[in-house]
Amino acid sequence: MSVAAGTSRFVSKKVRKVRWRPRADSMQSGSDMLATGSWDDEVNDVSLWKYSEDTDNSISLLASLKHEGDVTGLSWLNPDLLATSSSRGGVSLYRLEQYKILTPGQSWTDLHAEGGATCLSIHGESVATAGQDGKINVLNVRQRAAVKVFDKADSCSITDLVFSRSSDLLSSNMRGQIKLFDLRSNKSEPSSTFLLSNEQVAITCLAKHPSQGHIVISGGENGFLAVWDLRQGSHPTTLLSAHQIQYKNPDVQIVTFKNMTPSPFITCFLEDNSKVYFDIDSQTIKEIMDRLVKTLGKTKEVLEEEAIASEAKLNPANFCRRLGFDRHCICETPGQVPCPSIVPVPRHWRGKWYNQGHRWDED
Repeated sequence: MSVAAGTSRFVSKKVRKVRWRPRADSMQSGSDMLATGSWDDEVNDVSLWKYSEDTDNSISLLASLKHEGDVTGLSWLNPDLLATSSSRGGVSLYRLEQYKILTPGQSWTDLHAEGGATCLSIHGESVATAGQDGKINVLNVRQRAAVKVFDKADSCSITDLVFSRSSDLLSSNMRGQIKLFDLRSNKSEPSSTFLLSNEQVAITCLAKHPSQGHIVISGGENGFLAVWDLRQGSHPTTLLSAHQIQYKNPDVQIVTFKNMTPSPFITCFLEDNSKVYFDIDSQTIKEIMDRLVKTLGKTKEVLEEEAIASEAKLNPANFCRRLGFDRHCICETPGQVPCPSIVPVPRHWRGKWYNQGHRWDED
């Protein structure tokens, strides 16, 4: 097989899911590792591959582990932790060690009844699964028991899940509905329901905008893409036909946004109209501020000198040549009381005289 830009490899497995390993830091231009999950084989597996540009763009197998049932969902929680969902109703975690070894981690079994799990979604340390039984399970990688369970989330098979926010979970079903579940609420019913059309066309996949959680794109079994704004109405705002990219299969298999994890940065505009960019990925607020001040800010000594100069210039009440001010004493200002060393002040103005018990009416 000849490919103009890229490479291919025969793996003798029916691959259902492919996920690139996320970048460990923003300095990396891209990822060179990917995970795959197979289905409909006598023995299904989860595999880790490495892509190398140095050896004719070759793909080499680093590790492969047996997987119970078909791999129906595959997602990286972080660069070292991989989660899968199974057609047998379970969820499994795999850890990447030494950049080439996959080891089994925690697993949850019997989360779903007959038909097993159909999809998986992750957000931080949270993992959500849904199945043909219309049930949704929300898990945390640090806990054995489910954090939240929606036993009757839907009356038909759930096709996909996506976290729009950390507390909001979206599900799609075979009837063309998208349901929004509030994970903070004690209610088991969805807080909102959105409808693709009155023809009950199944929604096959979901994807949310990486920075605007209220913008969602769905793919349908009729080959259409729908753009949703969850803030406006219960129907999609835009419909796009994707028939031309399908071959004898109108179902949209997967939809995603490019650059799902954009690198956070700060742009500084200088007086000469130039720009300075700061990569602030994985930095704390203190580290960001210290770096900005150190790079573009003035030194502590300069700030102190400017503060003294500004105070001396703007405050007319500053006196004393010994401290660097122009005027020796306030008595030099017209209308002020002259210096007592030259013109003695009246006795009743003196605190010493008053403290000795003298009073004005005595004289």
